[in-house]
Amino acid sequence: MRTFRLGTATWALGAALAAWFALDFVGVHRLVDREPLVSLAGLMLALLVLLLIGGLARVRYLAIPYGLSLAVWAGLQWDTHWSTFLFTASPRKLAWYERVFGDHGHLLTARPGHTTPDTYHTVLALLLLANLLLVGRDLLRRKPLDQGHLSAAPAAIEPASNIN
Repeated sequence: MRTFRLGTATWALGAALAAWFALDFVGVHRLVDREPLVSLAGLMLALLVLLLIGGLARVRYLAIPYGLSLAVWAGLQWDTHWSTFLFTASPRKLAWYERVFGDHGHLLTARPGHTTPDTYHTVLALLLLANLLLVGRDLLRRKPLDQGHLSAAPAAIEPASNIN
């Protein structure tokens, strides 16, 4: 029976993702601007923390909503940062991106006609990808039933021999 629980490594890397994402609400010069806690990003952080608390409590089936939420988040990151890094960006998107993220540090090399994700979003993308891989592993892993679980198969009964 699959339990779809978060594995220890998934939980630990999820905690690292939450800590990195929390920098968004503190603001770090040339890394990330401060975002208000009451925002869509604040709601995302709250959801992430609640899912990680559930993972710490070993809640069954938690890997499913955790994986789905990471996939949605990764999709938003793809649309905002990575699609126009790999493929050309419109002049409007380039101007917006430069205005919002231009003064942040970058690990990646800038290319004409493309956006260049800043260091914060590069690390965030790596953490999201690693978390998606680990939660995928958790979803595919088959765990044995707990000892003493009601649905566990009963032990075979040995016939009595030579009772005196």
